[in-house]
Amino acid sequence: MKAATFSTVAAFVVCVGTMACGTDDGGSLPSDDELPLVSPADRAVAVSTTGCGDANDGEGSGVVIETGQVATAAHVVAGSAEVTVADGGREQQAWIVAFDPKRDLALLEVAPAEGDAAIPRLKLREASAGEEGLIVGATRSGTMDFVIASKTRIEIEEVRGTARTRRSGYQLEAMTEPGDSGAGLYDDAGHLVGVLFAVSTNDHGRSWAVSANEVEAFLDDESVRGPVVCDPQQSKVVPSTR
Repeated sequence: MKAATFSTVAAFVVCVGTMACGTDDGGSLPSDDELPLVSPADRAVAVSTTGCGDANDGEGSGVVIETGQVATAAHVVAGSAEVTVADGGREQQAWIVAFDPKRDLALLEVAPAEGDAAIPRLKLREASAGEEGLIVGATRSGTMDFVIASKTRIEIEEVRGTARTRRSGYQLEAMTEPGDSGAGLYDDAGHLVGVLFAVSTNDHGRSWAVSANEVEAFLDDESVRGPVVCDPQQSKVVPSTR
């Protein structure tokens, strides 16, 4: 049997609509229960980058976690000098505020836009082998069905590094393409169950995703928080020393 190889497919994390977080009279922020329901399609964004140093420009997908935050794959923005997030035809500049090369996840922040509605925090759920759902809003492939072929511990080199790392994830049956990284996997109830990060290069129809448990751990991990900047000599982002 020929061994499967895979290629990362690109993704992000972004801030949207923070102007809508407060009230005009300086009152308290609305609770998640007071905010309207938001469909997975309305949480999907496209991410594009201009290359840092000798790195190429790139593209990927992203998931709005809540007002002002979008989750994505770290490799999508790892070689970026600038990041742009597109939502319904509108483009906004974004900044990387968390970067985890071991989990291949990143968090972006976007300048607030007046009039954006507040978005409640997305609910996450760990899925099991055999479950079906939808990959929603992938930049290249759009929305498509997936089946979790297996849950697995993925051993892979960390993003833009040589050290080997392990993380929990899913092997999927899904017709994704390079450029879809960072798109969200959802169950029938609208829970995020994972984030797409790779597609097989020799077995079309096989893809991989980071599990919901890893996404949740990333969002809670203060050690990966902090601004990053482009280092043109290394052609990748590095922690800011400011």
